[in-house]
Amino acid sequence: GELADGAHALLAERCGDGDGGDARPAPLDVLQVGAHEGDSPGDPLYAWLRHRAAPWVRAVLVEPMRASFEALVRNYAGAVASISYVHAAVAGRERRPLVFYEPRRCDAPYPDASHDVRCVHGFETSTLIASTNWTFVYHGARWIVDPTGSTTAVPPIARREVAGLDWRSILEAHGASAVGVLVVDAEAMDCDLVASFPFDVAVPDVIVFEQGHCAHAQPDERAALDDYLTDVLGYARAPGFVGHVEHDACYVLRSMAPNPPDSATLDPITTPPDRQRGTFGS
Repeated sequence: GELADGAHALLAERCGDGDGGDARPAPLDVLQVGAHEGDSPGDPLYAWLRHRAAPWVRAVLVEPMRASFEALVRNYAGAVASISYVHAAVAGRERRPLVFYEPRRCDAPYPDASHDVRCVHGFETSTLIASTNWTFVYHGARWIVDPTGSTTAVPPIARREVAGLDWRSILEAHGASAVGVLVVDAEAMDCDLVASFPFDVAVPDVIVFEQGHCAHAQPDERAALDDYLTDVLGYARAPGFVGHVEHDACYVLRSMAPNPPDSATLDPITTPPDRQRGTFGS
């Protein structure tokens, strides 16, 4: 869409053109947490980053679940952009192991050692839910097990321990003192992770995160995060600039856009009915 192309051009100008004239030291153009498999209906960056991003674009993609991580690497094979992959979770401000829960798939390539042999048949991988929040996974998986919404369905849920990194260590490991676009899709952890980002180290030009869970389960925290981003850090609300106009929250630095107003001035990207989320640069 036209606006997605505008987002691409704006980030390209902000992050440099690869000719050595970059105004910012060591820019990281994309940092995506919860990248899943990349080529999935919910990914706002894949179409652009895989097929259109220039060789000078630097991206770090973080995915904690092993099967999804391996699919992510396969799906980005052949991209000309400089992409680094991190098989871990983001734990916020400290480095610590995290326990994730996910529906136990019958075709899972890495089944856990549980004696519970029940598993879930017949659903697409794009509907997979993996989160540190057991209740969140339970309710999501219940609909997979019983599409009628029966409250008696008890879904089989696997427990997996994953290495958890802090934000600072990720930025330091990749020499990033600036970030173009930060994307967070960490089921039920989105607002907490964005709030814990070290803005004293790097202030992303664009922030995108899935807002559904925290808007409903953590309304006070969601409101506080909005105030912090807009009033303290100087972001403008820009729904649809990158990501889905309703499902995702998007913020753009006011200093980045020529007339960075409130949400109404950035025309949202409309999404075809068969797509769950918008795509960046599609």
